[in-house]
Amino acid sequence: MRRLVGMKRREVLIVVCVLMMLLSLVAYERHKRHARYKVVGRTNSESSLVFEVPVVLEHDGHKYYARCNNIKGVENPNVTQHCELHVGMTVECELFTSRDVNGYDLICGSKRNKDGNLDTYGENELLYVDREEY
Repeated sequence: MRRLVGMKRREVLIVVCVLMMLLSLVAYERHKRHARYKVVGRTNSESSLVFEVPVVLEHDGHKYYARCNNIKGVENPNVTQHCELHVGMTVECELFTSRDVNGYDLICGSKRNKDGNLDTYGENELLYVDREEY
């Protein structure tokens, strides 16, 4: 009987260890893919109709000079969402090495699709990177 109880404890310990490892990997992968960027510059235009807002983001010693989409559609067709990136903000962003994935170089925000990735709809910020400085 004692041997049976010992086996169950061992099996439970193994299952708990495996689950902890999986959770650690998921947390690491999420942190790796979605990084924190700080907005260090923004140029506002005097024009009443602005399609793209120049912004500068900083991450891991790199500066990204980008254009933020200022006229985005949301679920309500009568509403237009503007670029809400302002100097001093820190936002979670995902950098794409190829625009072929979604048409943008950076997506910043918190709205995710069913796969857990930042999506191109709604309140997320959509950016084209013009240049990167190291």
